[in-house]
Amino acid sequence: MDEKALRSGFLDRALTILYCFHINISHVNILQPKYIHANGNKTIVILCVTQNSRLAILLNLNSSKEERSIVLIARIAMMLMGWWLYIDLYFIAGYMTALVMLIITSYMDLKTREIDPRVWIPFVIAAIVILIARFSIHWDPVSMIYLLLSMTPPLILFALSLLGMMGLADPIALAIVSLLIPEPPTGLLLPPSMVVLIIASILMFFLLVIPMLIINIPRLGLISRHCGSRYITTIIALTGFPMSVRSFLGSKFLYPLIYPSLNEGRIQWICRWSFEIEEDPKTHREAIAMLLEKGYVSERETIYVTWGVPYLVFLLLGVLLYPLAAGWVEELIKSLTTLFRAS
Repeated sequence: MDEKALRSGFLDRALTILYCFHINISHVNILQPKYIHANGNKTIVILCVTQNSRLAILLNLNSSKEERSIVLIARIAMMLMGWWLYIDLYFIAGYMTALVMLIITSYMDLKTREIDPRVWIPFVIAAIVILIARFSIHWDPVSMIYLLLSMTPPLILFALSLLGMMGLADPIALAIVSLLIPEPPTGLLLPPSMVVLIIASILMFFLLVIPMLIINIPRLGLISRHCGSRYITTIIALTGFPMSVRSFLGSKFLYPLIYPSLNEGRIQWICRWSFEIEEDPKTHREAIAMLLEKGYVSERETIYVTWGVPYLVFLLLGVLLYPLAAGWVEELIKSLTTLFRAS
């Protein structure tokens, strides 16, 4: 289909997006709409990319109702399936491999809180094979820049692991994701690993941090009384939750943050904002069970604990939601950047 035929096919504005979807569907991608203001009229530009041509379709919007309709169609279509229409086999192979890897490792993390190092080997090999195949077909300096930028998020997680804030499995997983999908689909700008990390962090904030804070606001006085430091009090309020000694002794993967300890025959309350990755929570359960047995504490005594966050699960959700949320994340970053510059 030539450019003239394409132009004649867009007489009905409301069907523009759907029409693009039916043109050589295996090689079509619709980029995000751009707006142009000229002589007081607003024009929406939809870039329809086919295997043989790049065509910008200009649609004059004559009414606000028409504008809302076509923008709604564009947003829904691109959010649900737009970037999937461009069949980049290397991206899809890397994306599906990343999903399989994170499903397996997330299950292991939730079940045993340990990841067998051997599980990474086949996925590292797959990532290298896909990367070599990708670069053998198409390589340019931009691809190398994307590959280097993609390794920034894993390095951030690695730095956090060195500080004892997470295990090594999280940066390893994100590094493999970065190798599997170093470049975004057509129409997006940021490396996928950056967007995945942002989505995972947002989900953790709303699903974990906010609920913890809501639970702990009425108990800030109790935390402060044991800890004193406002900084440590704040950290515990965001990451820990109260639990009775009895419940703690029946747990598996919980680490105490505020808990009793025997010191020279007297009970001393320990307050800490985090735990060491190599700690065995069983050791703490045995120590507190001994205090309970000797009558130093009661089973209804309240302590504060934290759950070693299975961040791999949030990375899995980040990769899973990437097709739907990547465009929205980039728009959010653009809006925040514009707001920051304006202030």
